[in-house]
Amino acid sequence: MRRSRKGAAHFCFSPVSIHSVFLEHELDESRRRAVLAKLLAEAREWQTLIAGLVGFAGVIWTIRSSSEAARRLDAEKRQAEILIVRTALIEEIRYFKSLFVVVKSDSLPENGGDTLLVPVPSVPSIYRANQSKLGVLSPEEVSAVVIFYAHYEHMERVLNFLGWNRGRDRAPPPSGSVTVPMSKKEALDNLYQLTEDKADLAIAAMEAAINAAARR
Repeated sequence: MRRSRKGAAHFCFSPVSIHSVFLEHELDESRRRAVLAKLLAEAREWQTLIAGLVGFAGVIWTIRSSSEAARRLDAEKRQAEILIVRTALIEEIRYFKSLFVVVKSDSLPENGGDTLLVPVPSVPSIYRANQSKLGVLSPEEVSAVVIFYAHYEHMERVLNFLGWNRGRDRAPPPSGSVTVPMSKKEALDNLYQLTEDKADLAIAAMEAAINAAARR
């Protein structure tokens, strides 16, 4: 810088100084470009990461939804299986109860005059086929069902014991039946009544469970 004769200040730039200014400007522009390129690169990395996270979240959601759907399906299948077991046992027990009513009546066919022709209970095929599935029932149901069938099988043994076929000069009873002395009619009625009471308890327990499951 120098002063004129009138004292005014004048700035003078040499070619070197002007070159330095342009050089600094180019350096700043280069730095800005470098920073911008770095930011763009980081943005791309974040974009890739975010896309990966979104995709991963989608996979997790799909797996979770599928797992929940599978659990619901398994629960529905289990409930259907439980309902089938309960219904089958109830129907078999009701069938046996219908036989008890016949035996307790006074219209049993006589086999001579001093004996009664009593049908022997059939094999509880449904119960035996589903013994391995009793675990799907509640403890109260299992207890009631097992107690009924225990009395039922005991009744069959008692009937065979009371059967009055030996030493008699008469034709054997039809298959599936035994002849019982008339003197044992009261004991026979008591036996059937006790077994029928156990049948009612088993049916009531399973029906209560069915109604409770339907309300859920």
